Amino acid sequence: MRCPAWHFGDRDIDLTKYESAVVSVIKSGNGSTNRLHRELQISYLEAYELMVMMEQDGVVSTPDDNGRRYVRNFPVRACLGLRKY
Repeated sequence: MRCPAWHFGDRDIDLTKYESAVVSVIKSGNGSTNRLHRELQISYLEAYELMVMMEQDGVVSTPDDNGRRYVRNFPVRACLGLRKY
C-alpha cells in the first residue's frame, strides 16, 4: 500500500489536503467528488484529482456504471500516522 500519493501529473498535492480528503470520505462513507469539492472548498478539478489519488491508494473504488465510488475498508489510521479522528 502506498501512503499517500504526492504528485498528480505535473502538480504537487498538499499532504494535509490529501489527509483531509481521506478523512472526509471515510467519515461520510461517500466517495463523491462534488461533495468533496463543496466540503473542502477546493476547485472541482482538485477534488477530482484527490479522488483519483484515493482510488489509486485503494481508499475508494473505481466509478460504477452510475459514476458512484464506494469507500473501501481501509486502514486509514495506519496511513495517516495513527492519528485519531
